[in-house]
Amino acid sequence: MSRMTMTWIVTVLLTPAVAWCQAPGVEDNIHVAAQRGDLQQVRTLLERSPAVLQARDEMGRTPLHTAALAKDPVPMLDLLLSQGADVAAQDEEGRAALHVAAEAFKGPAVELLLKHKAPVNAQDARGRTPLHLAAAAGVNNEDDTQRRRTVTEALLAHEAKVNLADAEGLTALHVAAALDRADMVKLLLAAKADVTARDQRQRTALHWAATGEDTKLIAELIAAGSDVKAVDKAGDTPLHVAAGRFRHAVADVLLKNGAEVNARNARGATPLIVLAGGAHGDRKVDQALTRVAEVLIAAGADVNARDAQGRSAIDYASLTTNTMLADTLRRAAGR
Repeated sequence: MSRMTMTWIVTVLLTPAVAWCQAPGVEDNIHVAAQRGDLQQVRTLLERSPAVLQARDEMGRTPLHTAALAKDPVPMLDLLLSQGADVAAQDEEGRAALHVAAEAFKGPAVELLLKHKAPVNAQDARGRTPLHLAAAAGVNNEDDTQRRRTVTEALLAHEAKVNLADAEGLTALHVAAALDRADMVKLLLAAKADVTARDQRQRTALHWAATGEDTKLIAELIAAGSDVKAVDKAGDTPLHVAAGRFRHAVADVLLKNGAEVNARNARGATPLIVLAGGAHGDRKVDQALTRVAEVLIAAGADVNARDAQGRSAIDYASLTTNTMLADTLRRAAGR
């Protein structure tokens, strides 16, 4: 099972500077100069031809978009905005400069654009707002965590709609939960993010958090009102999801908070059957699967339960190379 269905969550979304322009000329140069932060060159180009202020590169981006990626974007953005740059201009992906700045964690640029009335809830072609992109960007290290917080706080302070969903029904909370971003989740919950919101697959933020490993994040979502028994379109509960990703610690927290160990999905599979019918491979995988099985069995999982195809967890495990898991299941069944 995929950790996340959207490729934009797991790929780098920023376009390299070398892709901005290919042909020489005034319109190309202003994009290069803007991203380079060359104020004098931009002034010269604007004096020569004011129309280049709204020039588009091959991706439909204006100099304002490009400037948002500069090492120190504020002086260049300030210059372009003072000359009448359209703060709401969108590129071919439907993104405004605020999307670009938010995703790149350019806090001062975000503040400046918002001061100039950049539309904080503008949605791109996939329905993503600057808040969505801030939630998805970067990694979970200390530096990115702080930069993400700065950008998120600025967006929220300017009335970003925390529960606005993208084209896949995902809110910023779904995104942050899927990526184990506890810092972002706390900010969103404090801003009244809806923990019961469903995406197009009918998954809640808790379903997405169950794909990860942050047990404190799981507990926080539950404390905020997430339903541990919620089912998605496939009939999966967060426990099914955790079992499918062999997250033993997450499964344990869910079970201690009322998850049904023998809940059945649309295929009649319990979390134990989902576990046994999933991944298989080397000894480490077998050990990880076995640890989850032990947690489920200790909580009362029915080892002999069968799905709609008439197969039990033991049947599935016996078809794989997971010998440790199969032996554990047979012992629990008294075989």
